[in-house]
Amino acid sequence: MGRGLTTGVYFSSLSIIGLVYGFSGPTLGALAAQTGVGLGSIGIILSARALGYLFGASQLGRFVDRQGSHRFLTLTILTGAVLIALIPFARQLWVLALLMGLTGVTLAGPDVGSNTLIMRLHPTQPGPYMNALHLFFGLGALLAPLLVALTRTEASIAFPYWLLAGIVAGIGLLFLFRPEPSLHPPAAQVEVRGVQRLLWFGCVVFALYVGAEVGFSSWVFEYVNSAWDELLATQITSGFWIAFTSFRLLGVLLALRFSPARVVLVSLVTGALSCALLLVLPDTRSVLWLGALLFGAGVAAVYPTFLVFLGRQLTLTGRRLGIVAVASTAGSMTIPWLIGRVFGSWSPRAVPLIAGACLVLSLATFLALKKWTSQRTAKA
Repeated sequence: MGRGLTTGVYFSSLSIIGLVYGFSGPTLGALAAQTGVGLGSIGIILSARALGYLFGASQLGRFVDRQGSHRFLTLTILTGAVLIALIPFARQLWVLALLMGLTGVTLAGPDVGSNTLIMRLHPTQPGPYMNALHLFFGLGALLAPLLVALTRTEASIAFPYWLLAGIVAGIGLLFLFRPEPSLHPPAAQVEVRGVQRLLWFGCVVFALYVGAEVGFSSWVFEYVNSAWDELLATQITSGFWIAFTSFRLLGVLLALRFSPARVVLVSLVTGALSCALLLVLPDTRSVLWLGALLFGAGVAAVYPTFLVFLGRQLTLTGRRLGIVAVASTAGSMTIPWLIGRVFGSWSPRAVPLIAGACLVLSLATFLALKKWTSQRTAKA
């Protein structure tokens, strides 16, 4: 029962990130009006948050590896709650960007912390728990627009952000009531010799995969809209997210039955094939549906399952997961930007082309990593 409650706290902490990210879209217009800028300028706050997260991920992981990690996460999350509560008071763009950047720093705490601690709490069979953990990110993102719609007024978005701050603060306080899992034992010498290569291989897989996932999900609406109309684009985009969330839930069951390597392999191949299908028959309505649904289903379980695979090869400390988070964020920033540039200058087919190429490269890197780890195990 005790471990179950602690697991629930970790689940809820990752939902914070989904909630904060999910609040962005429905409130961007209001934030632009609040600061007196256009929609073209308000996007800088998203970049500021991403840069803040990059800094936080690179620095905060080391604190999760020490005693008192729960107290540290409470402090980090409560700081984030205060920053979120101040957002409605920001009347200048640079102030809002600063608040968003600092909020991004605090978001790295529950992200790196929950991923590290869930594996420390469930060391023998982390797969189902890791997949369930990342399901809560998606649930937070799905819940956020509903919270905004139910609580905002035409005059202000203050109450939605204050409600969000209250939810975040409540989750942060939960850590104070749960005991911490035991610290990882010191890494073995055989691990130290290969850890750099393992970690960099893993970072490449994550950067390419996350870049493909975020790039496709960010541009699938415009991709479909360019060939058909806005109604179909809305329907297919919703279908993509339903498939993504459903198969992330299914990933909990797959982790009980199949090895992480097999799940990652099949998932990446499915995602790549869906992009190939969209490239071969780009203007067919049924293919657009099938391609988007297959992509969502294919990539849903990769992130948590590959973390479990990597965790079987080396001890995933907070510092190492911070490095992984930096690589993932770098991919999520660069690949969607590249897709946008090629989309505008060449063709909408840039969406499946670049996303598919990233998945193929991610798959090739994963296979090379798998082969190298198998050879290292055979020699040991």
